[in-house]
Amino acid sequence: MEPSLMWQASWLYLEMYLVKLGVVHASFVLLVVEGAPWIWPRIPALLKRLGLCTEQVIELVDFYHAAENLREFSQLVIGKHKQAKAWFEKARSTLRYKSTSTTSSAIPC
Repeated sequence: MEPSLMWQASWLYLEMYLVKLGVVHASFVLLVVEGAPWIWPRIPALLKRLGLCTEQVIELVDFYHAAENLREFSQLVIGKHKQAKAWFEKARSTLRYKSTSTTSSAIPC
């Protein structure tokens, strides 16, 4: 199966599963997804089709993918040496054990 068709089928399966669960009756829904950029633009349309409003939904990037993005960021900005590794380790620890507002303020921009 072509990759794009596989993702479309997976997305449709997710939607059907959420309908079967009765997600429309939930007080809130926690969406834990990876950080792939193609996912986030599809979420508003999915919520609309499911009859959910944005106030019912909490969107969260899973820790593994968030940390992976921090590693890539450190290598792009700082380089592939000890300073990048040290920054990444500190940022990952902050992400894991402290609030995200602290993590975003730790990014050296």
